[in-house]
Amino acid sequence: MVEAGVPGLQGVETRVASRSDEARTLARMLGVEVLRPGRPPRDSFRLVLLEDAIELWDHDCVRRGNRVDFTTIDTRVGGGNLSKSQPLARSMGSANGLVVDATAGFGHDAALLACMGYDVLAIERSPLVQVLLQEALERAIIDPRMNKALGGRLRVVQADALETIPGLDPPPTVIYMDPMFNPKKPPKALPRKPAQILRRIVGHDSDAEELLTMAINVAKRVVVKRADGAEFLGMEPTHSISGKQVRYDVYLRDGSG
Repeated sequence: MVEAGVPGLQGVETRVASRSDEARTLARMLGVEVLRPGRPPRDSFRLVLLEDAIELWDHDCVRRGNRVDFTTIDTRVGGGNLSKSQPLARSMGSANGLVVDATAGFGHDAALLACMGYDVLAIERSPLVQVLLQEALERAIIDPRMNKALGGRLRVVQADALETIPGLDPPPTVIYMDPMFNPKKPPKALPRKPAQILRRIVGHDSDAEELLTMAINVAKRVVVKRADGAEFLGMEPTHSISGKQVRYDVYLRDGSG
């Protein structure tokens, strides 16, 4: 049984007896069955509950599955990924209000922004991805180093950003987008495994241009993450900030902010 909103999900499996009730709850929420331990067929996933995490297993997983893990973030202040000289931080400008990640995915950028000091609301519409994202946040909170770095500044919700963002009061200062899209040209190399998995689950964001239009009408600053060399999303930005492999297109309301 596979719900249309959860492509490829075969079911939920627990390898810890104490999480059996949780497995049944997740299965009902996702519209799938609780399965006995086993290997998923090709092109399918299993949501697997372990003692210390929830993982997504595909046919190629042997000893461990795929998990969202914020504890791998380098939390050195002013260094590594948290340096304010990094393109992601520069794309935020002088934002001091709420930053909404409208396409949270596996939440890496949202977590980075929270560790940089921004108050972040991460919105993810896939219920399966949301389960992995919320569980990763809960594990991060019980890790002393990550809990201190996040500082309670990251919240995650399962919702449709198009419907949720216009109702936020006060409105966000920045809306951040990293939409999945179908490139016109095939990539020279395969994306990293997490990106491949995310694409298999959520497909491409066919409403990305509609989301951008809404975002520009709500926030003073909108940031769209694109692959370096990719075309603009719908309209030309106010300016762009380029990194080694990605580009951040910045849209400013009235050309300032």
